Amino acid sequence: MSDSAMLTFLTRKPETDPALEADFEARFQKNIGPAFRELDQDIDRDGHSEYLLKGGRGSLKSSYIGMRALKTLRRTPRGNALVIRKVAATMRDTVYAQILWAMDILGVYEDWDCTVSPMKMINKKTGQEIMFRGLDDPRKIKSIKPRRGFFAVVWFEEGEEYADYAEIRNVMQSAGRGKKANTKTFISYNPPKSANSWINKEALEQRPGRLVHHSSYLEAPPEWLGERFLREAEQLRESNELAWRHEYMGEATGTGGAVFSNLEIRRITPEERAGMWPRQYGMDFGFSLDPSALMETHFRSGERELFILDEYCKAGAGLDAMEKAIRQMTGNQHQVWSDTDPRVVAELHGRGVKIAAARKGRGSRSFGMQWLEELPKIVIDPVTCPNAAREFSAFEHARDPRSGEWRADYQDGDDHTIDA
Repeated sequence: MSDSAMLTFLTRKPETDPALEADFEARFQKNIGPAFRELDQDIDRDGHSEYLLKGGRGSLKSSYIGMRALKTLRRTPRGNALVIRKVAATMRDTVYAQILWAMDILGVYEDWDCTVSPMKMINKKTGQEIMFRGLDDPRKIKSIKPRRGFFAVVWFEEGEEYADYAEIRNVMQSAGRGKKANTKTFISYNPPKSANSWINKEALEQRPGRLVHHSSYLEAPPEWLGERFLREAEQLRESNELAWRHEYMGEATGTGGAVFSNLEIRRITPEERAGMWPRQYGMDFGFSLDPSALMETHFRSGERELFILDEYCKAGAGLDAMEKAIRQMTGNQHQVWSDTDPRVVAELHGRGVKIAAARKGRGSRSFGMQWLEELPKIVIDPVTCPNAAREFSAFEHARDPRSGEWRADYQDGDDHTIDA
């Protein structure tokens, strides 16, 4: 094929057959798990640009992303896909095989020329590419680009294998280039046990353009998983519920030192909030590097359930900033119980702020931690209280420096919203 003919082939708009498109969409809808329908609608309406998909075994997240990548390319004539794993050697039997399966299930396998050396897939009709790379050689990623168009999809599989979010960001600085690029980034992963893992912390960060999605095998049609899978899952549930919650439900169950096993991190709806009165307010002072934290909560005394509704958390906040935060959050209509720095309390009180120092005594911190730890439920809204969601999730008992064993007391630091 001449250069001019190749250029015409690569830039022409593909012809669409309504019957084929209808068949493709019917196959797609039939084969995505029910847990992904709302997520898929969000992608269709361009709701977000980055999607974190977490879940345990059998959650169908990788199956969904493989099919969704093909759907996106089908709708984006100049779009291509980049699929990444930390180690390149693991790709052929995982993500490469997953997309082959998706092509077969969606009835488009014959449209693609698929090779393993080099590992890539090229659409015979449109010239679109699906490229596979490992991050064990970052140089191969730095200047990566498709022959035409842009990357409409970038998929990072097994996100927990990466060192940190910076690795992903570095790739996207190259892969997301292009004036007309509208790249959808997918990060799929099984949450590590420890809440202190970078990816578990990252999932609690509410960033513009990001959606976090959690699925489990319980939302998948049983016939898709098979009797053996379901039997093994149930056996583990009966013999070791903690292991079942981690492996099958995709929960960060901790390393054995987590303090708060009573957390429920979810959106608290406006309807719920409307009935949550009275409200309580607490404030922990911080200066320079430590943040000041102001928290709004509601406590259901009958059920002994604590709801963390709103937060102000800022390092280096001076008195002016503290006063403004208190007045905005409370309307200066409610009492704020605060840290015991007499100078700060006196200054804020002198400005007309309704604030008083909490009484502290020997062992009061441990008593407060134990009280929180023993509550049946602590509900935290991660959208309005991202710092509280992170601190409570990651908070652990202290370790003995010699033996490494967990102690009954608590870690020191990263506890500002908890103290408040």
